[in-house]
Amino acid sequence: MKMFSAAIMSLVIAGAVSAQCSALAITGSVNFGQTVGISVTGAPAGSMVFVAAAQSLGSTTFSLGPLGGFSLDIAQPMIILPLGTASAGGSASVSFTMPAAPSGGTIPTVPSQTLHCQSVAIGFPSFGGGGLGGGIPSLGLTFCTSNTTTLQVF
Repeated sequence: MKMFSAAIMSLVIAGAVSAQCSALAITGSVNFGQTVGISVTGAPAGSMVFVAAAQSLGSTTFSLGPLGGFSLDIAQPMIILPLGTASAGGSASVSFTMPAAPSGGTIPTVPSQTLHCQSVAIGFPSFGGGGLGGGIPSLGLTFCTSNTTTLQVF
């Protein structure tokens, strides 16, 4: 029985391994006057959702010690930006419109590139009832990654 209890505790302390359980969709492009939409569906309710972007696909693992860890299918270097908190339905989204091209004057030349993007939702698990504030908190985090998709820049 002691061995069983120790095994359960080590799983709780280690945190959950990431699983692809959400979907990332990006519409539009980063170009003058264009609207870019970023949305994640299927994330655990109440989790914090982040979007990472990199110039190439690959594999990057993040280890957070006793809190757990997750892997993304994009390579370093990358930028990770917060998207928001997942709703009760498991979605988070944002959209923004790029400014229009300036009239007259010199427009700086920006090389066109494709960014590979993937999201990760980080949740706070608990025993005995759902999500944030419900039940007894465990020592660890849950991680839910998405598919990869692309964003065209200029």
